[in-house]
Amino acid sequence: MKDSAVIETKSKPLLITRQQGACLVVSLNRPDKKNALNQAMYEQLIQAMDRAEAEVSICCMLLTTSSEHFCSGNDLSDFLAVEFKTADVLLGPKSSNALIRFLYRYRDFPKTKLVAVQGLVIGIGATLLLHSDLIFADYSATFSMPFVKLGLCPEYASSYLLPKLVGQQRAYALLILGQCFSAEQALRWGLVNDLSGSAQTAALNAAKQIENLSFTALYGSNKLLRAANASAIDQAMGLEINQFVELLASKGFKDKAAEFLAKH
Repeated sequence: MKDSAVIETKSKPLLITRQQGACLVVSLNRPDKKNALNQAMYEQLIQAMDRAEAEVSICCMLLTTSSEHFCSGNDLSDFLAVEFKTADVLLGPKSSNALIRFLYRYRDFPKTKLVAVQGLVIGIGATLLLHSDLIFADYSATFSMPFVKLGLCPEYASSYLLPKLVGQQRAYALLILGQCFSAEQALRWGLVNDLSGSAQTAALNAAKQIENLSFTALYGSNKLLRAANASAIDQAMGLEINQFVELLASKGFKDKAAEFLAKH
């Protein structure tokens, strides 16, 4: 096992990474904000993926948390502070905006993507699961995608992928009404692979199985499994990002965000 590495800003570490066997474990580490993601965290997640892809001894990446909650979504104050430009939207994976680049980088990451969740799994924390390969949930996990409640729209191709997974009507309740759901429901609907009292342990056990496979066969199979929906996902992401950025500039979103931040 290699030594742990802390990716940090001037004030605090935002990500903690360590290599365990052939798996790069990436833990979100912003507990005071329940791991709400901001531009700095997206940048550092991209760096972690760059490291994992370049390192030949790594065959998979586990995204998890160092604290009680996996992810409470995007930091709304970051949404209010960061300007999303039309050019950034059009550039997609080459955008100067870290969030937009992260969406494409994580989607296209060629190695196996494992995720272990617990506590709050909200917004982008939930929709990134739709682009992951193996997902492990703790009994404490609760999921929510409250985009429309915040004056926004579904993102990360969730308007395409979630109805395929859970059905059109259930997806409507989850994406439009922002209906919360439990880890047990997530398992029943096929959003997670495994439910246990220790999602991280279960994920690391799976990583041990993966590292015994032929890496060449593994990466080729990953590519095949992801190819079928690639064009539809790309189209859905483009449509969603355009509408999402328009809504970020709207009074409706700004009022909802201000109301939320005033309470938290």
